[in-house]
Amino acid sequence: MLVTVDPARDKPPVLKRYVRLFDPAFTGLTGTPAQLEPVYDAYHVYHEIDTGSGSSNGYVVAHSSAVQFISPDGRLRGVGDWSDSPSELATLMQQAQS
Repeated sequence: MLVTVDPARDKPPVLKRYVRLFDPAFTGLTGTPAQLEPVYDAYHVYHEIDTGSGSSNGYVVAHSSAVQFISPDGRLRGVGDWSDSPSELATLMQQAQS
């Protein structure tokens, strides 16, 4: 699952196209900021909107890039990042499934 950190831009059709770039089996989660805040809190998703960036879009979104491994019962079982090797990520994934 991918969770948007920019619900103003990431409406369902946009998020669907983006998620498919990763894996068609993934699900995208969007909603209002109030609906998403409990998800961000539960899974430690850092996000911040910078309106003073001078971007042509009016703002820039800074966010975490962690890969979070969640068990079938919804518990956070591990966190990886893009510097982890494939074998380290595979181990975290296996631990989350048990």
